[in-house]
Amino acid sequence: MDRLSRGLVVGQAPPLPPELLSSDYKPLQGQPEKRLARLAGLSLDELWTLFDRLDLLGWCPGKKDRKSYHLWSAGYRKHRCDGHRFPLPTARLVAARLRRFGGLERYAVVVLCGRLVAAAFGLNLDRSVPWTEETDGVRFLVLPHPSGVSHFWNDEESWHRAAVVFRSALRVAGLTCQAEIDGVASVQSQDGEDIAADSDTTPRGSGTACCSDAARAEPVRSKFFQLAKVSEDCSSKGLQH
Repeated sequence: MDRLSRGLVVGQAPPLPPELLSSDYKPLQGQPEKRLARLAGLSLDELWTLFDRLDLLGWCPGKKDRKSYHLWSAGYRKHRCDGHRFPLPTARLVAARLRRFGGLERYAVVVLCGRLVAAAFGLNLDRSVPWTEETDGVRFLVLPHPSGVSHFWNDEESWHRAAVVFRSALRVAGLTCQAEIDGVASVQSQDGEDIAADSDTTPRGSGTACCSDAARAEPVRSKFFQLAKVSEDCSSKGLQH
């Protein structure tokens, strides 16, 4: 079987009801796609040149109810949004049809945004994000959901690990743009600053989807990743904002 020279990104659901969405709405539009592009070291145009995208659910299930201890009146001062509901039984039905009829095995890699989407596809949840899994010929990469609701993105080490694994997945899957740089792989943090993967000042290219030897994380254990060792430890290489 020949795999497509493209990947697929699967999000949860649209953020708003259909009547409130813009006429040019696309899945993961806005901040989520910007975060994915920064993780991959790509521009938005480059990201969607390499990937198709879809929402697993075609409608917005609505926002989650706010817990009492998350209320502003209770002194909570972190995120102001708790995300959206995700009816897992329905999502599992949709995911099952996608796996049977969607031709997912032809994609070079299928990126699932968040553990809930991974659960809908029946993946093994006994691990932490990011992780890879190959089942029934489909190569899955599970990333944290790229919305700002996820606390994962508040931790610098977690950010770097997700970036290194994503870039490694692109390289192993053969999804690369025109320019690959054999030097520093830098990722842009969510507040706009560059997170340099090395102390050198090698300029960042416009389309790198590779993981340099300087940006290293833990080994990735998967049949998909036939890499002896992706890397050792981000913090040992002086990663900093």
